[in-house]
Amino acid sequence: MHVKVAIITNGSTHRQNAKIINTHLNSCFDSIFISEEVGCSKPDKRIFELALNQLNVEPEAALFVGDDIEKDIGGCQNANIKGIWFNPHMNKMIPQ
Repeated sequence: MHVKVAIITNGSTHRQNAKIINTHLNSCFDSIFISEEVGCSKPDKRIFELALNQLNVEPEAALFVGDDIEKDIGGCQNANIKGIWFNPHMNKMIPQ
């Protein structure tokens, strides 16, 4: 079974591509979705749906890992994708 791995990131194309290339991560991903390139940004569910469509993956078969509880986890959940909050600094969630 082949697992598809992608990056969904907010920011400018130039800056995000530089970070991805400088960390040698570009070869680790099937696709990279940068908000400036695609015209919408997290938490907008459209950027997640774009990734699902281009990768030909159903939301139920996807898992998103992100470090921003609102933009990453809230956004992926709006697109019916399960999310894992990467929280290395052990930040506390503030109830809304």
